[in-house]
Amino acid sequence: MSEPVAEEDFTEEPTKVIEEKGFVKKYLLGDYDYGVLCMPRLNPWKVDTKHKLQYYGKDEALPPLLAAFLGFQHALAVVGGTALPGIILGSYDPTGKAAPYLVSYALITSGICSWIQIMHAPIPKTRYFLGSGLMCLIATSFAFLPTAEESIKLMMAEGKTFDEAYGSLLGVFLLGSVFQAGIAFIPPRILRKIFPPWLAGMGVFLIGINLTGVGVSQWGSGGQFLPYGSAESIGLGFFVMCVLIFLELFGSPFLRSTSIAIAIMVGYILAACTSDRNGNPYVDTAPLEEAPVILFLWTKTFPIGFYAPAFVPTLIAYIVSTVETYGDTCATAQASGYTPDDPYWDEALQGGLLGDSVNSFISALSMVLPSTTLSQNIGIISLTNVASRWAGIACGVWMFLFGVFGKFGAFLTVRKKSPSK
Repeated sequence: MSEPVAEEDFTEEPTKVIEEKGFVKKYLLGDYDYGVLCMPRLNPWKVDTKHKLQYYGKDEALPPLLAAFLGFQHALAVVGGTALPGIILGSYDPTGKAAPYLVSYALITSGICSWIQIMHAPIPKTRYFLGSGLMCLIATSFAFLPTAEESIKLMMAEGKTFDEAYGSLLGVFLLGSVFQAGIAFIPPRILRKIFPPWLAGMGVFLIGINLTGVGVSQWGSGGQFLPYGSAESIGLGFFVMCVLIFLELFGSPFLRSTSIAIAIMVGYILAACTSDRNGNPYVDTAPLEEAPVILFLWTKTFPIGFYAPAFVPTLIAYIVSTVETYGDTCATAQASGYTPDDPYWDEALQGGLLGDSVNSFISALSMVLPSTTLSQNIGIISLTNVASRWAGIACGVWMFLFGVFGKFGAFLTVRKKSPSK
């Protein structure tokens, strides 16, 4: 009698499909609740207590798509502040050709320096480290902007070209970064006495006060065809402000954390589609048309010199930048789950300060102003509950790509220059 033939197992294929779906969710998407991050809120005064996002520590690996998504979120949050110093300083160039390069260089350098600050590399045969080892992002420091603006105006009044004036500042920034490096080797217990929390907050506050003046000046700028404070300029700025407030009130967590970049982009689009009372366009697209599609550091260079009168103000700016880095690193460490009593706290501070000085040296060599840690990403860490350094690495990749794509940097500079400049 022959043995019965085994029945064919028809459940094998569906199981494989389920396993493939599980693979995608586990290794690409993760268990993160993307819906909470992208869901707008109808009542901005109601606190959401129903949804709690999964927490990722600083050393936890992220699924690739989640890392790319959060990295893009961080990049949008910091790209405006990273590009602004290059836009402002580039406006002093009579030819208008420097700004796109300064912006692209700043974006590329931000990506590279963020990678350095995120790592925590021990210095051989010492107890010191390079990099905070936290999800700290790097961008051009606004602390050096007032000194740079006044120095460039003085040197150009003396007969120097913009390229020569700007290059003379780069030499000052290179030398000043050595001074900042010395602060990183001061013992942490002494640093805590030198930089109490209130001093770090005051430093950031004073930088914001200076930027308020710059913002008001740029808001009222009528360009080449309209007087300062014209209704058109005030209206465009007010429209951008309204978009920003709307996103802050009703936007999803993702939109709120990127509201500044989105509001500026919307304002650019409106300005590009309209013209002033005389029929003149608000934006000058010549830099966008002339900019190369792909560029890298040193595509355009500035002759490095040394402008002695700017040296002491630059050292003061480095102290302010150090205070800012100290405060931001402490806040990032706290958002990452650490307390001042943890041994890693002091290591992160020392490595972060040294990383800041090394990054400032690299920035000056890369033809941009010295760099510092950013405070914007601290809020995003609290908002998304992700402190993983992989999100910061992904953000560095996005910033690097933004800078390499030359048209993107040029797009951020398509605006009219103020008549006062």
